Amino acid sequence: MLPNIDFAKAHHVLQLKEYLSQADESIRRASIVGVSAYKITSTDDALFSKSLGKASHQFLVVEVMSEGESFYAAIHFGPDPFESYPVSQTVVFSNDLETMCRGCTHFCHMRSIGNAFSFEQFASLLSVVYERSGNYVVFSRNCYWLTSVLLLSITRRYSHHWLQGDIEPQCLREYANGQRDEISIISEIILPGEENGFLRRVVQTSLLGLKGLQVWISGFGSQETKVRPYSEEISEILENW
Repeated sequence: MLPNIDFAKAHHVLQLKEYLSQADESIRRASIVGVSAYKITSTDDALFSKSLGKASHQFLVVEVMSEGESFYAAIHFGPDPFESYPVSQTVVFSNDLETMCRGCTHFCHMRSIGNAFSFEQFASLLSVVYERSGNYVVFSRNCYWLTSVLLLSITRRYSHHWLQGDIEPQCLREYANGQRDEISIISEIILPGEENGFLRRVVQTSLLGLKGLQVWISGFGSQETKVRPYSEEISEILENW
């Protein structure tokens, strides 16, 4: 389905952009028809077990439709260098979503009734985010950051497509409709349900404080990789995408 792409190994996000620059138009124009965010929930995962199920690796998965057939691309951000690249943002491909995401649970999902945007446009977004991410930092530039900025950027830019299709949870639909801000969305995704209203407000306050700390710490680095408030970060990504 993707000529000269090895589905058995991970690829760096910049390799994907280079590959698509030389690919046939049919591959470049393949449609992104679904976007989901996943987290590891297997008790075999060390981080999940040590945090009593409160923390685990997160990643984004897009469904790509090419000539009537689907394949999937999962985007990961890890702490260790990848091959010759110092920043490990990688893409893993599969024709089997169930196998790709075994031991994981999706917590956000969007599916368009039409062609939302192209595979080439998605690779461009990965490149834009990569250029502003800098090295992996456990308290700021991490898998949670990458998953959230990709998800929110895609939701906001192509909101009219997702609003005509399927979006879950409801708070993400409200964000796509311009009715919610980024912090409230993230906190509700972490703690859904009316019974968690008080805890959710605590999480929102904590996220605001943590984001402020991240912004302050990253201010000592380059302007390109500086952490910004979520609303500002998403706006800048969209401007450069």
